[in-house]
Amino acid sequence: MEENRETEVVKETNTVNGFSIASLILGIVSLALWCFWMVSIPCSILALIFGIIAIKKPGKGMAIAGVVTGAIALAIWFFSFCGTFMMAVMSSI
Repeated sequence: MEENRETEVVKETNTVNGFSIASLILGIVSLALWCFWMVSIPCSILALIFGIIAIKKPGKGMAIAGVVTGAIALAIWFFSFCGTFMMAVMSSI
C-alpha cells in the first residue's frame, strides 16, 4: 500500500526588518525638520547607518528609501553650510 504523506508548504513572506523601518522614519524626520540642525543631522546620519545595515536583510525597499532620504538631508545641510561659508568669505573680500 502507498502511504500518503502530507507536505507542508511554507510560504516565504516578505518580512520587514526593524532597521529598515527606523531608517525610513529617521530619513523622513530629517527631511521634515531640516531647519533644526540639532535634530536633522543626527537623524540623517542614523538613517544612513540603519539603512546600510538593513539593506543586507529581506525587506530592503524601505531601507533604500531611508538611505536616500538621509542622504538628501545631509546633502541639503552640506550645500547650505558651504553656501554660508562662501557668502562669508566673499563678503569679507
